[in-house]
Amino acid sequence: MYESPDYRLIGEIIHKTLQELYRPYEGKDRVVGFQDIENIKDKVEEKLLKTFKEKLKTGDMQTGRNRIAYEVMKRFLENFFEKEKQDNGFKILMLERKIEGVDFRFSLNGKEQRVKLGGTIDRLDVKDGIYRVIDYKTGKIGSLILKSAEELPGLLSGQEAVNRREVFQLFFYRYLLKKTQKYEGDYRLGIYPFKKLYDELKFVKIDKTDIIGEELVAQFEGILAGIFQDLFNLEVPFSQTEEEKNCQYCPYQSICSREVGQGYSS
Repeated sequence: MYESPDYRLIGEIIHKTLQELYRPYEGKDRVVGFQDIENIKDKVEEKLLKTFKEKLKTGDMQTGRNRIAYEVMKRFLENFFEKEKQDNGFKILMLERKIEGVDFRFSLNGKEQRVKLGGTIDRLDVKDGIYRVIDYKTGKIGSLILKSAEELPGLLSGQEAVNRREVFQLFFYRYLLKKTQKYEGDYRLGIYPFKKLYDELKFVKIDKTDIIGEELVAQFEGILAGIFQDLFNLEVPFSQTEEEKNCQYCPYQSICSREVGQGYSS
């Protein structure tokens, strides 16, 4: 009997391997160039195997589904670094960094309310004077393109925020970074998908530009306030999601009356 990696575990292995491969460059005042990435690529097999064994803990690595999963992840990472060679010339500022305890205030019924925000950013780098928040995704992603800034409130609140969760997540990370007051300037917000072998880095685009300025972050802050006003309003009832597959990894399964596993396949 062997333990084979599930879909979520594969994502964890890829995230951890990328972190280990780029760790020597994190926070260093040096540009990651073409030759650096060539050198990193030579270490993919070593780091992936180490992470794979740590995460899997048991099972035969040489045969069966474990071997297939390992070879697929190896191909994904090799292709990733081939793309990175074409995108070289960046400095890595953060890798898998937690930002916690960010104070967020909003008004409800004339009274100030406060919550603490936090999140883990896969990668923050800077290239050509532009900061880039990059999130690695092993699952399917939605569109990152918005026709205009006027669409932002409608697309990043309510059920639409679930449908555009990648855009919402990236804006949330950008907001957390703004509150740290450390990396100020223009940003690009990107997803690197590991769904198909030859996927490439994709950026959020609004009004045909991928530069996210301060005015859009301020607009997102207003969207967040509206979300928390609904959450804290006792007159607005909670309702279960219509997308039952979202229940699969919900941390509140134990207190929800829905029978998990009935409406989706794991």
